[in-house]
Amino acid sequence: MTTMAGFGVFNVRSFGATGDGTTDDTAAIQAAFTAVQGNTTVYGGTVFFPPGLYLITATVTVPAGDGAPLAVRGSGSSSTLLWAAQSNLLSWDGSSPVSELTVSGLCFASTRVAKASTSVALHFPQGVVKSTFQDLLFLGAGGVPGTSVTAVPLGTCIDGGVVTDTVTITNVVMWFLQGTGVRMGHGSEVRIIGGRIIGLAKRDDGSIGVHVTGNNGGVHIIGTDVIALQHGVVLDASNGAGSNREIFINQATMDSNQRGLSIYDNSYVSIAGCWAASSDYENIWVSPQSTGALLVIVGGTIFNAGALGGDPSSGQCNGITVNAGTFHITGTAIRYNKGNGIWVPNGGVSHYSVVGCQLFNNGAAVNLTGTSYLVTNNIFNDNASNGSAGPADSGAIVKMNVGFSAELGS
Repeated sequence: MTTMAGFGVFNVRSFGATGDGTTDDTAAIQAAFTAVQGNTTVYGGTVFFPPGLYLITATVTVPAGDGAPLAVRGSGSSSTLLWAAQSNLLSWDGSSPVSELTVSGLCFASTRVAKASTSVALHFPQGVVKSTFQDLLFLGAGGVPGTSVTAVPLGTCIDGGVVTDTVTITNVVMWFLQGTGVRMGHGSEVRIIGGRIIGLAKRDDGSIGVHVTGNNGGVHIIGTDVIALQHGVVLDASNGAGSNREIFINQATMDSNQRGLSIYDNSYVSIAGCWAASSDYENIWVSPQSTGALLVIVGGTIFNAGALGGDPSSGQCNGITVNAGTFHITGTAIRYNKGNGIWVPNGGVSHYSVVGCQLFNNGAAVNLTGTSYLVTNNIFNDNASNGSAGPADSGAIVKMNVGFSAELGS
């Protein structure tokens, strides 16, 4: 161990880790983490993994609370933790959320046994706050760098536990998982910036890219690819803490999932400049119980639902399906969806608008019900059917649309 300005660097090699990829380094790594809290001359410290392949065959418990590690660092993908057991990899203990932690420059490679969704690489049961995760690779397929080992599917990568608050996840790649990429509890100001979350394209394995489990606001997903999962992004109140609040999805990709974005609560969701494409069911879906949900979409493309599966005749393969709440969509290309471009099957949806969009080559461009809505200045072209704008007594205004003959309102 070395210290500087009250902080310590705890090199796992100093505690007996070999990093040769075949020796079991679990006990040595556990000793390094334990030593951080046991050293009273420093406030926290850094557990450092120099380049190497560190075989871990059981859960390493990381101390939480006073004196706990403030950082877990490596030297990039050359510092690889071989996750070899059907159990959590690193799990932070304690009775309160982990705070002021940085995890960076590491590769977590799943080996030997495909991980169940309940096996978590970075596990924070009581939560994590004021913390940063950056430049990480979670590897669940392909060759493990520096070895002849082939990675096997990941379980869950980052589980933020009860509280997930003021957390930034930057340039993190999660490659071939069958659990959840990022699961967050209640809190606020969580940012996922860049990176990729990639599933196995099984469509029925329960996998989720980003799961916001309730009462979290100021969640930002920016420039991130969420691909080939059963559920791309899920917003719900499954943690019992109530509905989520403000969710922002900007310049991101939700592609080739069974369902791209699923809203089960009363979130306010703002989507700007995104690519939502090739889902089996819907690229964007609002559940029937989300009576207080507000969805705002500006720009981007909603494309090709049903290209890889789904049955349009059963109500699937839609660009957007809104069963409750309200929505506003502006300046968006809605195209090549095998079912409906926009479907509002529930008459309880009201006060929504579709303005300045292009709807083309869909099975049906729109099928709208509800009350007091506005559809104007859109372009309809080359759809198998332009669909329906709803009953004349709906209090709607449907006017000044190119290629759409139905006009309602005054």
